[in-house]
Amino acid sequence: MPSIPATRKKVLKNSKEDIIQWNLTNHHYKYNLKMRHHEKYNDKTTIEIAKSFLRLLNNTNNEARRIEEIVNDITHLYQSVSFDSKQFLEHVITHATSSKTRLLVVYHKLVSQLHVLALSIRLIFSYIPNMVETLVELISFEEDKVAEAYIESMQQNVRHELIIEGGRQLVNWNESIRADYAKFLLYLLKQETLLEEQKLLLMQLIRLNNSSTTTHDVFRYLQKAKQNMFMTHMDKQLTKLPIFQHLSSWFFEFDPDSEWKLIDLMLHSAHLNSMPDQIGITNDISLLLYIYHSGCQQLVMSGNDVTRISDIIRTLNEGVVKSLEEGASEGGQELAIILALAQFTLEHMHATIGYTYANWFDTTFTHQRTSVLLNKKRASSIFISILQDMIPYELPGILQIHGRSLANCSQDIIPRISVYVSATKRRLLELGVNASFKSYPSSLKKPIPPAENVMPMTQGMDEIYDIIQQFIKKGKVIPASLLQSHVFRRQWFTATFLPKLLAWNGKEMEAKHQLILALKEKQKIPESMYKQYIERK
Repeated sequence: MPSIPATRKKVLKNSKEDIIQWNLTNHHYKYNLKMRHHEKYNDKTTIEIAKSFLRLLNNTNNEARRIEEIVNDITHLYQSVSFDSKQFLEHVITHATSSKTRLLVVYHKLVSQLHVLALSIRLIFSYIPNMVETLVELISFEEDKVAEAYIESMQQNVRHELIIEGGRQLVNWNESIRADYAKFLLYLLKQETLLEEQKLLLMQLIRLNNSSTTTHDVFRYLQKAKQNMFMTHMDKQLTKLPIFQHLSSWFFEFDPDSEWKLIDLMLHSAHLNSMPDQIGITNDISLLLYIYHSGCQQLVMSGNDVTRISDIIRTLNEGVVKSLEEGASEGGQELAIILALAQFTLEHMHATIGYTYANWFDTTFTHQRTSVLLNKKRASSIFISILQDMIPYELPGILQIHGRSLANCSQDIIPRISVYVSATKRRLLELGVNASFKSYPSSLKKPIPPAENVMPMTQGMDEIYDIIQQFIKKGKVIPASLLQSHVFRRQWFTATFLPKLLAWNGKEMEAKHQLILALKEKQKIPESMYKQYIERK
């Protein structure tokens, strides 16, 4: 066969340039097939990965890189349908020597980086004993975000049970709550976003206190709540305040987007308390009062009181009309509650909105043109009767406002005013504060003190000196005549003798102070009067 010399010297850059060859291969590239050696992934077993996790718990060096390695190992094993989550957790829980809080923190980091369903936050719950205590401890270590993630993954019925369990501490007004546990309760409550669930929870919480709910009991609850909120610093409730403030955001008064009014819930609770078929079921409104009070505080702090006050006042006025129109079926509970809410609202907001509780009370009840009692004899009778029943339970500053407003009110609007005004004066004298009704107190917290110029002494200042001398001679024992005066001449003792004793100056100042302390110990001096004495001393 003749040799055909190579005449083709063209250098081809790719196979397409060789038209003949390109057509022969049917327009497909030709490759040199070589054996490719795929590097096999070094599979670990579930137990080996669990051991890596345990080593990570005890050694924090290069934590981020080691978590990433564990994530890769779990992901590869899971994708090959070989990872056993139950086996992993059982091995970790059985052999872990670190604290449960450390375990939960690292486990949370691990699960947060996994993109497969091999593990979940909720999965570990059944393996951790005393989970609540561990979560509270996490919060105490300022691992709030981690604790919140675990709380968020809880089943709803579990959260509800924990809220009710913690609620017993929340509504114990004689005890405080640890700050970390209060945060735990707050995070539980933040998960409740559905209105029906919120209603169910609050109704359960206000029934935790098994207390009497007669009208006078409710007056006492209101009195105690006002004393705690107005006259003290609420030390025992400080850690609960964030919870109360969050709960207030569930209601229309403090969040215009809500459809639920707190005043409606309170009036509904009072109505239920008065129903015969509710015997054995009590609704303690104290929790709702604290929620309302905290909501008012929050509005002032955020500067939203100016925008919300008109809605709140309208809601209060509607409640007043409704309670008076429906009569005294609840024995005055509803009206007493509305007055308390108005007091909380305007005591907090009067500085920024320029509208006080005294202004509201005048406008709503005693003004000749704006009173809701105009031409309503039955409602007027119910109103004054309820106010009279409340006299023993009201704070002195509130009595001074009611007394002055009604003293200037026409008998055509409200009957039997003089009876109420006289009873209020007697009560104010017993409390040792001003009963002249010449002006309004500047704050519900600060009643007007007794005016010395309107309290003449039946005997001279020497009488004070004589009593102090008797006290010294009897070995610092209160003279019997003085104790008898407290019983049989109560008005003179409180309105005349005590102011003169507290103002007295002379040689026996230390003996005078000892006499005052002795009277205070026997509860013969009103708290407000004694406080003023200490402040001036």
